[in-house]
Amino acid sequence: MLCVALALLPGTVAGRGTLDPERLPADWRTLTAAGTEIHFPPSAASLAESLARAAPSVRGRVARALGTNPASPVEVILVPRGSDEAERAGVPSAPHWAAGFTVPGSGLLYIRTGALGVYPDRDATSIFAHELGHAELGRVAGPARLPRWFEEGTCMVLARPWDLRDSWSLTLAVLFYDPAAVLSHQQGFPRDASAARAAYAQSFAFVEWLARRSGGTVALGRVAHRVGGGQAFSAAFALEFAMTPQAAVRAWRTSMGRWYRTVSMITSTTTMWVAMVLLLALGAMGQRRRRRRILARWALEEGADATDDRPTRPH
Repeated sequence: MLCVALALLPGTVAGRGTLDPERLPADWRTLTAAGTEIHFPPSAASLAESLARAAPSVRGRVARALGTNPASPVEVILVPRGSDEAERAGVPSAPHWAAGFTVPGSGLLYIRTGALGVYPDRDATSIFAHELGHAELGRVAGPARLPRWFEEGTCMVLARPWDLRDSWSLTLAVLFYDPAAVLSHQQGFPRDASAARAAYAQSFAFVEWLARRSGGTVALGRVAHRVGGGQAFSAAFALEFAMTPQAAVRAWRTSMGRWYRTVSMITSTTTMWVAMVLLLALGAMGQRRRRRRILARWALEEGADATDDRPTRPH
């Protein structure tokens, strides 16, 4: 769900969310719901219909969280699997693992129909909510005025609740990346897929923690509005959360101290060796039990099939 900074396409108007219909292939169709136009190829008709049904509730939820206008124009382009068809539709390029992306300031949201279900997204509706969050944050705060970790984390919170996949991704991020590194992503996320997944998980966990301790997602929207009003992000953040971003990361990490210690203990060298020895011992015990059962079964079978070859005594 990367929000890639892309150049505006010919036929688009910055800030107005308009797309020249002549750029779309002739067989494409358009559905409209809750101020949202969904452009799609015939192969994505069912997906477009489900998005149209979800659009009113998604737009209302994002608007309430960020304090924005739920009727502002937005256009969604369902990017087909075939690269040739996508090129004919004038779709800009983006990282191969990005399930969704936006053109900043245009109100144009792109969803790749062939990349659904890959972390950090869940389905097309959550991608729509995520990219809609990018569009609205850009309108409120201005393009590229919010740190990438804050924007991506906010959009993740808007898109869906935390789940087991996030916990697993955060665990891997803790193992291989410093949690404090989340603040280093000011204007861009890593291009490497695994590093980007770690950055998403860290941003999601941190911003979700901020929202929980401050009474909900409206606090995130207020930060964006403060930035849009001319305040620096660090000042707007401090006014809303009563601490600097650096202090907040330290508090967040402390709040998960027990979890971090558990992960560190589980993955320590000593623990790994002990676990390996225990696994080997359990395996050896299991093999011995199986061998004893086999030998006992063989003994029974041999006893049943044996004949008494002792000479008989005459009477």
